[in-house]
Amino acid sequence: MYRRRGSACTASGGTEQPATRACRRVVQKFGPVTAFSYKGKTLSAEELAACNA
Repeated sequence: MYRRRGSACTASGGTEQPATRACRRVVQKFGPVTAFSYKGKTLSAEELAACNA
């Protein structure tokens, strides 16, 4: 389940997946992101660019 509050989104539930895949799922639902962190991993600028592509 995804929740959006202003410019921040949070998610809960779901399956085990890499941070990059989780990011792509969020982008598909809400559009481009400027920062992304998942289970303690923060994506680099390069990873964010790939996520938003």
